[in-house]
Parts: sequence; C-alpha cells; structure tokens
Amino acid sequence: MDSLKNGGKRRVMRKAVAIVLTLALAMPAIVGTEAVAKKAKAPSMLVVSTELLPDTSSQITIESNGAKIIKTTWKTSNKKVVKISKQKKLNAKIKTGSAGDTSAKVTATVKYKVGKKVKAKKLTCKVKVIWLDVDSVSPFTSPIDGHTVLAAYMNATTPIENINKFDTVPEEGEVFIGGGWNTNASSVVEVLDTTASASGTAVTVDRVAVHATEPVVYIDLGKEVTEKASYSITLMGFKGCGSKMMIQTTATVEPNKVTITGDGFANPEKKGNIVIFLHTDKAFDVGTAGTYLKENNDKFKWITVKDANGKELPVTDVTPVSYPNEGDHVIINLEGGADSKKFTVELTSAFLANFMESGAMYLAEKTITVDKEIDLNTATPDATATPAASATPDASATPAASATPAA
Repeated sequence: MDSLKNGGKRRVMRKAVAIVLTLALAMPAIVGTEAVAKKAKAPSMLVVSTELLPDTSSQITIESNGAKIIKTTWKTSNKKVVKISKQKKLNAKIKTGSAGDTSAKVTATVKYKVGKKVKAKKLTCKVKVIWLDVDSVSPFTSPIDGHTVLAAYMNATTPIENINKFDTVPEEGEVFIGGGWNTNASSVVEVLDTTASASGTAVTVDRVAVHATEPVVYIDLGKEVTEKASYSITLMGFKGCGSKMMIQTTATVEPNKVTITGDGFANPEKKGNIVIFLHTDKAFDVGTAGTYLKENNDKFKWITVKDANGKELPVTDVTPVSYPNEGDHVIINLEGGADSKKFTVELTSAFLANFMESGAMYLAEKTITVDKEIDLNTATPDATATPAASATPDASATPAASATPAA
C-alpha cells in the first residue's frame, strides 16, 4: 500500500519537473522576442536633403531600422519641381523638372509595426534642383603635345553627354581623354586671358572634349604656358544637360618650376655610345613614365640630344629610375657621341608631362647643357656621374636601370 502511495508521489513529482523544464526552455524565446521589439526603432529617411540637376531621375530611400513597414504613402510639395514616378514601401523614384534654382519636399507617411504596436510617422527629404555648373578648374600639361589643358570639373554625378556634336575622334595616344574632340571649339567655349587686364584678350581654343565616364570638360588652349596666367571661361551649348545657356568660371594657371641638370659618360657595355643622366629637383612619376615608355618606346619626339658640333644623336632608350637616397633620374641611351665632351638636351613640355606627377603642370628650361668634364673613352663612368654601385633602383622603375638599351 505504501509502495503504491510512494509511486504516485513520484509520478506527480516527475510531472511537476517536466512542467518547470518546459517553462524554462520557453523563457529565452519569449525574452528574445521582447529584445527584438526593444531594438527595433522607428523608420528614418536615408538622406534628408539632396541636390539634383534638372531633368534628372533619382531615388529616395527609407531605412526600416528593424520595424515592419506596413504601408508608405509618398507625396511631393511641388510636382513641377519634383515628380514621383514610382513608389514602394521603402523607396520612391523621382524626376526633377527642367528648371534650376528650385526646391521641393518629398514626404513619406509610413505606417509601421514595432512589436505589437502599430504606429505612423512622417518623413521628409528636401530636393534642391540646381543648374549644371563648374565646381573647379584644374590645369595640366597634355602628355601628347605639351599643350595646356584646362579640366573643368562639373557638379554633375554622371558624364556630360551632349556638349554638342563631335566632329573628330581622338588620335592614337589621346585615349586618356574619354570622349571625342570637338575642333569647332568656338561654339562650345570662350576663353579670355585676364592676366594683364580684367576685360581680357581672346584666346584661340584648339579643341574641346568631354570625359567618357566622368563629368569633366577638357579645354585645350593650343599652347604651352610659360608663366602664371589667369583666364575667364564661358561654356556654352549645355542647355540639354540641365544648365543655363552659358556657364561662367575662372581659372589660374601657375606651372611648377623644375630644375633639370645632366651628366654624361661612356656606355661601359656599348663602346662608342654615350649615356646621359638627367636629374631633377622634383620627383619623377616612375611608374607612370615606365608604363608610357613600354607602350611608346619608339616615340622620342619630345627629347633631342646633340653633340658639340650640333649633330643629332639617335636616342635608343629612355628610362626613368628612382635610386634610394639619391633622387630621381632619367637615363638616356644614345647611339654614338664618344668624340664629344659637350651635349645639349632639348626637351618639350610633353616630356615633363610624361615623367613628372601625372595630372599636373611643370615648367623647365627647354635646353640643358651637359658638359661635365669626364673621360668619355674610359670603360667605367666617373663616380660622380652615376649613382653609387651599391644603390639599388626602385622596384617600380621600368625598364631595368641599365645603360644597355632595351632590346
């Protein structure tokens, strides 16, 4: 009898333990649900203000912040300025009107749920419609012909596509300018030189181009700048790009002065040939120049070397080299020249554009005299004419820092 009573008690105890364990296991799930509900916040606008050009499509986005979005109603304060073309719970596609200097508010009324509570919230985004304009102008030297080019960076987010019809395409080597050149530049741009007077004098612009993937307009002035100059620029023909009939801006061109010196010595591996080292007080863009030389190794039009009698010596190879603790150099391998102890090296602005920091403008003496007293008939060059033998060229220098012409 007692055994039956004890057995009943044990069964009751087991049931009680089972109920307690079940409740214990269920507690984390309940707590977790409450934690998620507490972490969730009211939705918010991803961007509360934005600037767009006329006739531009864009998207306004809502961040849910963990809340469940039930419904969103989108409205615009001025349909002529901003029109809502497509709307969803978390975003709306909009399109701006054809006029700049205007603005409108896009409002999203969001019905959402956090935990078991259903709430509503109004979110706004101010859309300012601006005219196409120039943010900044940066001058640089063209690596093709040494011309001064003004790069006008526009305030757009996409390429400028309809600057006017292009009547030419880039020549070989001009592919760094993404679009075709327009040689009828007078219909696109007007440039005045205002260095001497505010009224300015007209500058004949060679050509104009636009970048293929960036909102940049390139203005080729068709000449080399020899000193600091100021310009007034008027861009035309951009009406279809969301601009006024004319865009006006200014630019100041101030070349970086560069001092270049040179040393000459006999090529120890090619008897009768001369090697000239050029040195500069500014850093060479060794990697960029090396790449250019690999692709254009037979195009040395921008560098000429003559001996003491004025005879031009064929240039067989040009190599930019950076030696640790000894600066940057350009090695020029020549054919012949062993009978001369004086040389003149004639450079062009395109030379500097290819060897100096890319995207900048440099100015140096165009003719460099190399007349260091060196016994050119010795097999070993003077120690002062070339970096120490222990110096190791920078790994980025191409081709190898050797006096031997490239194969």
